[in-house]
Amino acid sequence: EDNIRLRKRGLFLCSNEITIEHPYYNTPSGREEWSQLKKDTLNLGEGCLLEEDEESGIVSLRVRIDLPKKFASFLMHEDARANKFLNETE
Repeated sequence: EDNIRLRKRGLFLCSNEITIEHPYYNTPSGREEWSQLKKDTLNLGEGCLLEEDEESGIVSLRVRIDLPKKFASFLMHEDARANKFLNETE
């Protein structure tokens, strides 16, 4: 019964961040350009960063978005349920 209720509320698998190796800044000519920037991290705007890994030197692009409202409301609901359960067991 709980599974059916959850299924009616929608799919709750959500990814809101991805990190990939930058296709240009990890090439020989791109490395030269990156070195001239003299930064370990470069903010490209809302939720978008270029970062250099300290150990490997690989430049990565990290992009992040906010969670969808439906997913955030599900998390709030589940948090309230967990708190209710914890309060009942105390």
